[in-house]
Amino acid sequence: MSQFLEVWSCGTRFVFPLDGDSLTVGRSDSNALAITEDPTVSRVHAIFQSYGSVWCIRDVGSSNGTEVNSKRIAGEYRLQSGDEITIGDSKVIFRSLEDSGHTPTLNVKGPPLLTRREHEVLIALCRPMLSGEPFSQPATVREIAGEFSISTEAVKFHLRNLYDKFGIYGTDTSKRVTLANSAVKTGAISRSNFFDLKEVVGIGEPIADRYSNH
Repeated sequence: MSQFLEVWSCGTRFVFPLDGDSLTVGRSDSNALAITEDPTVSRVHAIFQSYGSVWCIRDVGSSNGTEVNSKRIAGEYRLQSGDEITIGDSKVIFRSLEDSGHTPTLNVKGPPLLTRREHEVLIALCRPMLSGEPFSQPATVREIAGEFSISTEAVKFHLRNLYDKFGIYGTDTSKRVTLANSAVKTGAISRSNFFDLKEVVGIGEPIADRYSNH
């Protein structure tokens, strides 16, 4: 057990091993890490996400928010050994035997860490806006679902995660536009992501060719 959580809640302490790709924490018994005795913890409060040996935490719209080292987080936060997470009135300390020492973690500016599917959804979302057509809008949920042959609910799930990671709020339409712009601005995607696509955006003009002279 090289990485684990040290949980302090309602006068009790226990250790929770970290494995798998992700796990949720909250008051409901349905969470992988259930903190059932603390009424200040939301039913589903936060999610821990693994990227190889790197673990991050993200609040998922809890009532009281999530803090790391006494600072409320917005979006995804990369954890290092010794980081103290406040969830309601409970404390969770991230421990990693792979870290040689603890350095205070800072929110990293730039794109958040994304799963492969989230990155693919971002590319599909932004493709119409990078087609060169005037007044182009991001792809719709239905269009993205059709591209990957998945349900619209699955697309909405990935988009909700992306909204959380990029810290985007607002109406559904404005959020898609803001997300697409943020993805390009932060470097989460770039035109190079479209160079190997075979689809055509003009009369026999591949996307790679369209931008090759710019």
